[in-house]
Amino acid sequence: MDKKRKVLIALREAKGWKQEDVAKMLNISQQAISLYENGKRDPSIRLAKKFELLFKMPMEELFPDIFFNGDTTKCNVNQQTA
Repeated sequence: MDKKRKVLIALREAKGWKQEDVAKMLNISQQAISLYENGKRDPSIRLAKKFELLFKMPMEELFPDIFFNGDTTKCNVNQQTA
């Protein structure tokens, strides 16, 4: 399964930013950006919020594999019966 976060990569590239540029803006390493983009590491909520503010896009869209990972946790919570 391809876990690359294509939206995140496409947004960065559309702005003409390198991974190093985003890393400096978020005060993290370029290696960390690579891991986040390739789905090998998940950001903390605090860092995901920083990505959200930087790219002006909801974190759920930047990191869909975290929020909509097939477990449908949000749906399961809403569909529970009492």
